[in-house]
Amino acid sequence: MDRKARICETTMQKSLFLAIILPAFIGLVTSMCAQESPVEEIGSAPLSSRFQIGITGGVTHDIHSGRLHDSRTVDEDGCPVITAWPDKENKGYMFGIVGAYRINSWLTLRSDVMFALHQSIGRQELPNAKVLLPNPDDPSSPTIIDQTVAMEAEWIYSYTMLGLLSDFTLIKLGPGEFHAMAGLTYGWQTLTEWEVDQNLEEPQNARFINPDQLPSKNDGKSLIISKNQNPSAPSRFSLRSGLGYDFSLLAPLHIQPNIVYDFGLTDVQDGWRMNYLVGQIDLIIEL
Repeated sequence: MDRKARICETTMQKSLFLAIILPAFIGLVTSMCAQESPVEEIGSAPLSSRFQIGITGGVTHDIHSGRLHDSRTVDEDGCPVITAWPDKENKGYMFGIVGAYRINSWLTLRSDVMFALHQSIGRQELPNAKVLLPNPDDPSSPTIIDQTVAMEAEWIYSYTMLGLLSDFTLIKLGPGEFHAMAGLTYGWQTLTEWEVDQNLEEPQNARFINPDQLPSKNDGKSLIISKNQNPSAPSRFSLRSGLGYDFSLLAPLHIQPNIVYDFGLTDVQDGWRMNYLVGQIDLIIEL
């Protein structure tokens, strides 16, 4: 089972557990409130529609800042120090469940339990080098070829996140309402892996000479320079804010497309901070 499959399996197991527990808990609270409190109105929202529950999902565009990742592929004087920064791909996805309590017609408190997986790939080409290949026909005249080598770094890291947000109704427009939300999110590390490879790209039929017996792949054309599991910080705090639109598709089902920005308050790795923009959709049911 590869790295992404292991991360997805762990995430799905936790998601299933919380998807069962949280609705049951909210249903219990709703039942207790219905028994102990008389029916009344707060603003324009009757008691029967104060509780909401649903699912959320979206894709992220990740923005990194802070210390670059440095790696020397060959530990010898004169060999360049390679700086890899995950600017080739910065993407991810998230999904989870939402529970909300509507205080009045313009203010709702919501709690999101989400699982987010991020993938970043950095690439940097090394200067071409001329190498000598033995000539079986004439050992005294080796063949000179250009060798093209590049370094690739891949980070796959995921967090389980708990968000507490205030959701404000801004204006009614058309069939629905525009909303603004803001709050604090705490995330704890689910699984993180980091790998830096040195790839021999040209000539196609060449292979690395590997005297140090480094782990290799792709039939010896790639050497795994470094690999680490769970190198990131065990927890992450962030501020979330965004805008959304709420409209009812089929009562009591609501659809809420949102654009949310997650601003990291703590590092995901020493000196390396991550922010991301999320395009997400919530499917909410009034209880």
